[in-house]
Amino acid sequence: RWVCWILSSVVRPLISNHFYVTERQFDKLRIFYYPKALWRKLADNAIISLKKENYVEFDDLHHVSKLQKRKIGFSRVRFLPKKDKMRIVANTKVQCMIRTGKEGQRSPFFKRVNPSLQKLHAI
Repeated sequence: RWVCWILSSVVRPLISNHFYVTERQFDKLRIFYYPKALWRKLADNAIISLKKENYVEFDDLHHVSKLQKRKIGFSRVRFLPKKDKMRIVANTKVQCMIRTGKEGQRSPFFKRVNPSLQKLHAI
């Protein structure tokens, strides 16, 4: 019982505060621990390369009302390390929320991507 407490109250917070924990493209059954500073550099490099491919990082809140009216939603992405670069993975099943950063203001949710694509698939 005390082992569970130590793992959940001490070890897990220590790991999550100092490491980014993920699987890899080529080792799906293994867990990898990246120091957060290294992960930030890898993620920044991946974002720079995505921007070169015409992807846009959304962080501007004055476009929120326009985005809520879109017929197709969007999703958050995460990166999956490959041997020499990063793979982008999006979860299109879940509604996306953008944090506004303002105290007391509720963060808006956006439409999920999958329902919009199901209509297209039915054609």
